[in-house]
This record gives sequence, structure tokens and C-alpha cells, in this order.
Amino acid sequence: MLHGVAHLAWDALAIDLATTTADIQIFGNGQVHTVGSDLSPISSVNWNTLTVSDGVYDLRIVLRDGLSRVVGEAPRIVLVNNSVVWHSGRLSSDETWGPDHVHGVDGDVIVPSGLTLMILPGTVVKFADGTRIIVESGGTLNAVSGDPGAPIIFTSLNDDTAGGDTNLDGTNTRPHPGAWNGLVSQEGGVINLQGEVVVRYVENLRGGTLSSNMQGKSFHQARLALGRAPRSRQTLWCRQGRKGSTSGRSRRIVWPRSLKGSI
Repeated sequence: MLHGVAHLAWDALAIDLATTTADIQIFGNGQVHTVGSDLSPISSVNWNTLTVSDGVYDLRIVLRDGLSRVVGEAPRIVLVNNSVVWHSGRLSSDETWGPDHVHGVDGDVIVPSGLTLMILPGTVVKFADGTRIIVESGGTLNAVSGDPGAPIIFTSLNDDTAGGDTNLDGTNTRPHPGAWNGLVSQEGGVINLQGEVVVRYVENLRGGTLSSNMQGKSFHQARLALGRAPRSRQTLWCRQGRKGSTSGRSRRIVWPRSLKGSI
């Protein structure tokens, strides 16, 4: 899933570095976009994904020799979605997530001491596999809704019944129990879920009794794990490359080190 500014990096091997160049192109939705041309075979470039509409794209690196002949090519299928407000990383100030947009968590969100993350009634928060919200000691997560017609929903990115088809793949993927890693409170942290709050497809990484303000909440297709479950792994060529604030950062795309001239 790409959004905002994506950092694309590549490292081509077994080629003549002095004469080989790389072109980066994007194909999809009846469009062809050139992100960069005549680039070094070992380099990187930033791509502003806001220049294309949301959808599925073929992201391709093409290697050419000194005579402009294609000597290597490596495609990657990527999904661009800028309609969602994306979050990851450590909060630097209080934040409020509202119902005007679907909120996506594609990397752990950390609420540090002294800060509050407020989730308003009617808000849908969708989590990529293996992600979570961590409330550190002294931090607070408030999710309170007294309106049955405006529940707060925490669910999987693949759950199309809440917030629509966020991953833009139709019915190709479906959520499963334990898809994301939950709302985790460290000792001294506060997670306050009250009223109309629904939690779906979550992996609860802690055993024990729910605090009084979490009892009675709706946990749909959740899975309890006594201890830490394995985190889902991202592929080599797509890894998190953001630090700091929970929004407006880039995702890093890295072609495999095994990329060679003859593909």
C-alpha cells in the first residue's frame, strides 16, 4: 500500500555500472507515468503518489545498456490509496481521529506519556496485518460513543464491511481472526473504550481481565493469544521507511538485492 511520497530504491547487480541506466515507470488505469529516466542502476528516487488516481499499478524498473537496449526489467504490483488518512509512528502531540475519513494504521502507532489519542463517534480505524496501537505509561487512548448509529469501529484493513474496500481489491481478500495486533496498554497507560465501540479481527496479545471500561465491548472474530504472536512479515521489496509523526510520511520500496541484468 502506497500513499503520499514513496521512496523507491533499487540495486542492480551483474551489469556494467558505467554504461547502464535505469528508467522507472508506472502503468495502470490506462496511464503511463515516468517517475525517473537515465538514472544510475544503484540509486533511489521519491515518487509523489498524489500524481495518480487511487488504484492498482505496475511499478517497473527497466535497465538499458549504452545502446539503449533493454538488458533487465523488474515489475512490482503496488496499490496506491490516498483517500485514507494513514498513521504510524510516535505521536508528537494530542491527536483526534474523526469520521470524515477512514483512518488506516500501516505501522505501529505509539501514544507516549502525557499525550491523548481521541477517536470520535462514527470513526472507522482499519489496521494492516500485524499492526497495533501502543499506549505507553502516562498515555491515553479514548474511544467513546454514546450513539448506536455512530459506533467506533476498529478492524482489519481487509474488512470491506466497515469503511468500504480500502485495499481496492474487491473480494480478493477477506479479514481473518487475529489479523492485527490490538490495542496494547503498557503499565500506567490508559485505554478507555466506552459505549458503542466494536473491535473486529484482532489478535489480543495479552491475557487477563479486561478493565472495567472495556467490559461489554463488542469483540468480533477476535483471537486471544497468551503471549506474543508472530508479527506478519513484509516482503523484502516493501518495507516501512517512516519515523516520527503518524501521518504524511513515505513508504520505502526496495527492489531485491538479487536483481540482475538478465531477468
